[in-house]
Amino acid sequence: MKTIQPTEQKALDQIAKFRARTGMAKTMFGKHAVGDANLIGQLEGGRQLRHEMREKIKLYIATYKVKK
Repeated sequence: MKTIQPTEQKALDQIAKFRARTGMAKTMFGKHAVGDANLIGQLEGGRQLRHEMREKIKLYIATYKVKK
């Protein structure tokens, strides 16, 4: 297992807080945020994010509207 870099750990922490607030599954988050259902699992396995991907994640979290 690869070491998770600080930048990716920060993204994982932000995603975890978002998921706790919304109740969204890991795969659904990845699919909706960046079109990759395996995103979180791969980040947990050491995948590194490019700047553009980090920005997509931030934008998704910032603009997400809870559906009622």
